[in-house]
Amino acid sequence: MITAPIAGMVPVVAQRSVKVAGKKNTPKAAKLPTADKRVGENHALAKLTEADVREIKNILKDPKLSKSFKNRTAFHQELAKAYKVHFTTIGNIARGFSWKHVEV
Repeated sequence: MITAPIAGMVPVVAQRSVKVAGKKNTPKAAKLPTADKRVGENHALAKLTEADVREIKNILKDPKLSKSFKNRTAFHQELAKAYKVHFTTIGNIARGFSWKHVEV
């Protein structure tokens, strides 16, 4: 019976930043170079093309269409069904979390 962890078997935990009162401690986001081949539709797991994302962004900007749904989630779910992606993907595009490099 082992009562203490054996050295080397315990996973190494990365350091976390701790907020200290009065200090601004925001981690910097890693930015991919613009020439990176894994961005957008060039990524191996991409389901959308840049043309699809432009269409989605234009549809999201239409106030009449968005008001025809009872809430934003229902609107995103319908768009997601049309493009065969998850509705959170549409939400991330709408908020600018993903596909930032695609201009409308």
